[in-house]
Amino acid sequence: MSEFGKAEGEHLLASGWLQGAIFKSNDVVGVPEGIEAGTLLVVLTQSCTVVSSSLDRDPLVEVAVVTAEGKEYKPKSQEATGKVFRKLSIPLGHGENPESGIIDINRRCFIPRARFLGIKPDGPEVSSKTAKAIGGWVGRYYTRVALPNLLVAKVEDIKFTDAIKKLLERKPDGREETFHELMTVIFGKWKPDDEAGPYVFEITFVCSEGPLADDFLEVLEKRFQKKAPIVIEADLVRIVIKAQAAEEVYLNQFNDWNRLTQWDHFSALDQQLSRDS
Repeated sequence: MSEFGKAEGEHLLASGWLQGAIFKSNDVVGVPEGIEAGTLLVVLTQSCTVVSSSLDRDPLVEVAVVTAEGKEYKPKSQEATGKVFRKLSIPLGHGENPESGIIDINRRCFIPRARFLGIKPDGPEVSSKTAKAIGGWVGRYYTRVALPNLLVAKVEDIKFTDAIKKLLERKPDGREETFHELMTVIFGKWKPDDEAGPYVFEITFVCSEGPLADDFLEVLEKRFQKKAPIVIEADLVRIVIKAQAAEEVYLNQFNDWNRLTQWDHFSALDQQLSRDS
């Protein structure tokens, strides 16, 4: 297309081309390699980019395959709450018992954005809530932290992740919520960042309130039979565990740390994701 500007961007917006829009692959946009004509595709690109007035700056739209599962959508399933990084379950349509559709992050491709001017989304409609969940899931996939494979293996050898998950499922004394629901975020850092080790893996659990940090430390101490800061020695890994209140986090404290995105469903971030699904 020789010209593309504000009018074209507005046309895309009016046609319904936003993040989360679902359409069937066709000859107008071009059928991506390895995908059959008529396959459902969902727009992953942010809405502001999809309807941008500059084709030079934003020439492409990223899409992914959506596979209808043939069964009812379950909003609390692992796939629907974003706990499976590579697949997301979404409701196809607005009915009382909508069918589940699976978005596969490994089956995605780019399509020239100008091609969308000739068509409108012709797949199942999704709510703004579902579109927001798709955006959050895509963002987490691209920003997720990659720990060294050997470090992950050594941590799993001692069943550490399972132990932490069980502790977070407990309820503090006098509270209806679990530690899981009251945990703001979990940070981690490790050295070295390679596949050789040995590793020092530091983890800090940031709790929503001061007394909860004390309660969680007490639970950790009882489970691992150690006083805080808790240090666990294992083959090629030394794990150091701490807990603190969110109000005690100071500016730049975690600049050289990473949010452990793999553990988002161990914290209140999962509750936000569930509400957005």
